[in-house]
Amino acid sequence: LSLMAEGEEAGRVRAEVQLLLALYKLSPNDVLTFYARAQDNDPNAPKGAESELVR
Repeated sequence: LSLMAEGEEAGRVRAEVQLLLALYKLSPNDVLTFYARAQDNDPNAPKGAESELVR
């Protein structure tokens, strides 16, 4: 899933995503783990960061 943020306050973006869990054929006791990654669009040297894993 990729989200583009333009014109937002520098350094801050808030996004909400609705996941259609039925598409993943989950079973009871399955665990979902998420993380976020942000990357700038500097053509000279793109920089990025990742969040910690969240269960």
